Amino acid sequence: MIVKPTPADVPAYYTYYLNLVTANDLQTALVNNCNTTVSLFTTIAEDKACYAYAPNKWTIKQVLNHIIDCERVFQYRALRFMRNDATNLAGFDENNYAINDNTPSKTLAELIEEFKIVRVATLALYSNVTPAMLDFKGVANNNPLTARGLGWFVVGHAIHHCNVVKEKYIS
Repeated sequence: MIVKPTPADVPAYYTYYLNLVTANDLQTALVNNCNTTVSLFTTIAEDKACYAYAPNKWTIKQVLNHIIDCERVFQYRALRFMRNDATNLAGFDENNYAINDNTPSKTLAELIEEFKIVRVATLALYSNVTPAMLDFKGVANNNPLTARGLGWFVVGHAIHHCNVVKEKYIS
C-alpha cells in the first residue's frame, strides 16, 4: 500500500491536488482515476473535442494531451528520485507544450488510448517499490519532493483537469 505523502514531502501547491484524491492507496487511486478520466473523455463527441470555452484557452483535446504530457514528466521525475538521483530537474512550460502538441492531427479516441497506455506505465513504475525509493527527496523545478508525492500528484492533477472539463467545457 502506498499512502499519501506528508505535507513536508511535497511543495505547498501540491496540497490542493492531493486533497482531491479520496483513495487511501496510490495503485487504487491510479486505477480508479484512469477509469473515471477515460469515462469522462469518451462521453465527448469528436466534433466537440476542438472546443475551447474562451479565447486563449486549451481545447478539450489539448487538456487531455496536457494530462498525458504531465504524467510522462512526473513519471520521469519519479524514476529519477526512485534511483536516488539528487540532480535538480528542470521545470517545463506547459503552455509551450500545448502550442507544440500537434493535437489537431490526433483524434480524441487516439488521445484516450494514449492516456491509458501512459497510465499503465505509471502503474508499472509504482508496482514494486520500497519505502526508500518512494521517499528519497529529490528536487524538480527547484522544489524538493518525493516519488510518493509525484505519484499522488499524477492522480490529483488529472482529477483537477477533469473537473475543469466538466465545469467549463461540457456543463
